[in-house]
Amino acid sequence: MAHAGPPETDAPTRADRSSPLPVSHAQRGMWLAQQVGGGDDRSLTIHQVYRLAGPLDAESLARAFEAVVERHEVLRTGFAVGGADLVQVIAAPSGPAMPVVEVRDSEPWELLVRAFLDEPFDLERGPLLRARLFREDEENNVLAVAVHHIAADGWSMGILHQELAALYRVARTAGPVKGGDLVALADLPELPVQYADYAAWQRELAESGEEYEESLAVWRARLAGAPPLTGLPTDRPRSGVRVASGGRVRAVLTAEQAAVVARTAAAHGTTAFTVCFAAFQALLAARSDQYDVVTGVTVANRALPETESLIGFLVNVLPIRTRHTPTTTFTEFLGLCADRLREAYEHDMPLELLLEKLDIPRASGLKPLIQITVAAQQDAAGLHLDGLRVEHLPPERRHVHDDLTLYVGTVPDGGVVEVDYPSSLFEHATVAALARTYVRLLAAVGEDADQPLDVLVARADAGSAP
Repeated sequence: MAHAGPPETDAPTRADRSSPLPVSHAQRGMWLAQQVGGGDDRSLTIHQVYRLAGPLDAESLARAFEAVVERHEVLRTGFAVGGADLVQVIAAPSGPAMPVVEVRDSEPWELLVRAFLDEPFDLERGPLLRARLFREDEENNVLAVAVHHIAADGWSMGILHQELAALYRVARTAGPVKGGDLVALADLPELPVQYADYAAWQRELAESGEEYEESLAVWRARLAGAPPLTGLPTDRPRSGVRVASGGRVRAVLTAEQAAVVARTAAAHGTTAFTVCFAAFQALLAARSDQYDVVTGVTVANRALPETESLIGFLVNVLPIRTRHTPTTTFTEFLGLCADRLREAYEHDMPLELLLEKLDIPRASGLKPLIQITVAAQQDAAGLHLDGLRVEHLPPERRHVHDDLTLYVGTVPDGGVVEVDYPSSLFEHATVAALARTYVRLLAAVGEDADQPLDVLVARADAGSAP
C-alpha cells in the first residue's frame, strides 16, 4: 500500500489491549452492510462443504479446529458499539469447535447441511467460524464450514486449510494435546500480530490525517460526479432489499484464446489482467449505453509480512472509473485502463474510508459506488487431510453480494472466466450470453486492437448467439 506520508510505524505491532479495540475499515463496512440488509448475512459469509472418505479421526479434527480458533483471535471476536464507534470484543477460547451430527437414513445430509449454513451469525457474541461434521458412517462424512466475511477473506481460507491439515496430522498421533501445545507440535510459526492489531494500526494511520491525504485528493478528483449506479440492464427490476441467492456462469478459454490475451498484453506493455479488465469495462459500457463506468477491482492487501499468515478480512476493493466514447480504439482504452489501475494501486486506501471521506450515501439493497467487481481468480489452497480423500463439494446455492462479479484466471492449457450474479436481477441465460460475448471480445481485440470499441463489441455480438 502506497503511503502519502511517513507513518509512525510502517507495519502493525501489538495494540494496547487495555483500551477498546477498533474495527478495521473493512469490518465497519461489512457490519453496516449487514445492518442495511436487515440482518440477513447469507451473502456476507463464506461456505465450504467437503466430503471426507476414509477412516476419519473426528476427535483429532475437532481439536484442530479448536486450535485454529484459539490461534486466530478474529474467529472468536464479537462487535459492540462503544461510544460513537464500533469495537472488537475478543472472547476467550472455548470449545467444542466442531459438533458431530449422526445422519439417519431418513434424513438426507444435504438438508442438514443447508439448514446449518443458513443459520445466522451473532455478530455481537461470535464466534465467527462454525464447523459441523455430518457422519453417515465410519468412513463417510461431510464437513460443513461457515465463516463470516467480517473475519475472513479468500486468502484466509487457504490459511485455514493449511493449518487444519498440519494440526490434524499432528493431533492423530500426539495424544490429548490441545490449543497452543498442538500448534507448537505442528510447527506453525508464531503470529507476530493478530487481526485486531492490524485494525488498530490501520485506524491510527487514517486518524493521523497524513497517511491518506494525498491519496484522498487523487480519489476525490477522479470520482467527482461519478454515476452512483451502473446502468447495466437487468431482467428484473431492482428492489430495495438485498437478495443473497444467485448463480455462477463459467466459460473456459482454450490454450490459443489464452495465448491471444497474453500476446495482446505483451504487445502493449501491460498485463493479461489489464487486458481482461479493459475488455469487460468496454462491454459493460456498451451494454449499459453508459460510457462513464465505475467498476471495483479487488486487491488481496497482503504485502506486509505481518499479515501473510493472518486469518482476517484484509481484501480491499478499488473503484476504477473510466470514461470513453464508442469510437475510442481498444488500444487507446487499454492505455487508459492501465493508467487508472496503476493510479489506484499507487493510492490504495480502504474503500470504506474512501466512501466515508467522500460522503457517499448508502441505500438498502444497493452497494454504494461499486455494484460490479473484477478479480483475478486465485484459488485458495485446498483442504488435504492425512489418510482421507477430500472432495470439495460445489455450493448448492450461491450467495452473492454484487450485481456481477467477474473472476478471470488460468487453468491447465487455457484460461477461465466465471461470473457470479444475483438471481433477483438476472436470468442465468442472460449472464451466460454476456460471458460468451466477453470471451469473443477478448479474441476480437487480439485480432485488431486498433479498431473502435463499438466495432469490436459488434463483432463479438455477431458470434455470441446461443
